Amino acid sequence: MAHSLGLTPEGAMSFSISTLSVTCLEHVQGGLLRGRGGAWRIVRVNAPPHAVTPLVKGGH
Repeated sequence: MAHSLGLTPEGAMSFSISTLSVTCLEHVQGGLLRGRGGAWRIVRVNAPPHAVTPLVKGGH
C-alpha cells in the first residue's frame, strides 16, 4: 500500500495489517487527473478472508 500511495518508509510504518487478512487495491488506468498516468484506489484493508467475496471487474 505504501508504494502505491507514494509514501515514505516512515509513513508506511503507520499501517497495521493483520496476519492473513485481505487487502485489495485497484489500479485506475486513466488516473484521477484525466489521462495523466494511473492511480491506485484502496478498496479494502484488513478484511477477514472468510468475509471477502470475489471482486467483479468494475465493482466491489
